[in-house]
Amino acid sequence: MAWNIEVVESCAVVRMNTHKVNVQNDQFFGDLHKAFDRLEREFGELPVVLTGQGDAFSAGIDFQYSFNIFGSGNPDKIRDWYRAYRETNLRIFTYPRPTVAAVNGHAIAGGLITALDCDFRIAARKPAKFGGFSAFDPLGQSPKRRHKHGAGQRRGRIRDAVHEMNAGQTQPDSRQPHLYEEHQQ
Repeated sequence: MAWNIEVVESCAVVRMNTHKVNVQNDQFFGDLHKAFDRLEREFGELPVVLTGQGDAFSAGIDFQYSFNIFGSGNPDKIRDWYRAYRETNLRIFTYPRPTVAAVNGHAIAGGLITALDCDFRIAARKPAKFGGFSAFDPLGQSPKRRHKHGAGQRRGRIRDAVHEMNAGQTQPDSRQPHLYEEHQQ
């Protein structure tokens, strides 16, 4: 299903609607690329607001889809999965216009990474969960706008980004402090 794109007050608002909770799989990746192709063609000068539907921004990786790939033991399938996942995140991360994640609800694991790929994040004032990934992700570690726009030299912390998203409602996982150390480029 093609994602809905509409212009609202000089912004291109993109509503992710691949699945009820926008689990990330080949269909989601394809829909994201089609939406960004359309943004480049038709809305090239506008900033982008990326949002979900209902109570979820994105529930992250589709486990059934991913487990089938990883469980296959096929290195080519696994490599293709990582390539598609990385290209999808980089598509947002490197987009030349400002991007805003309007987080309308839960942003779990890969869904949080999708939000972190954007230049800015705002969250709806309602109960929602943010986080759920435990491995270092370079896209979440270095804020895009600092990388892309060259502003500031301070290194980002995953903990700070997740804490910001949770608006003080939860604490970062202190069991793995090495994941939260400042990233050195």
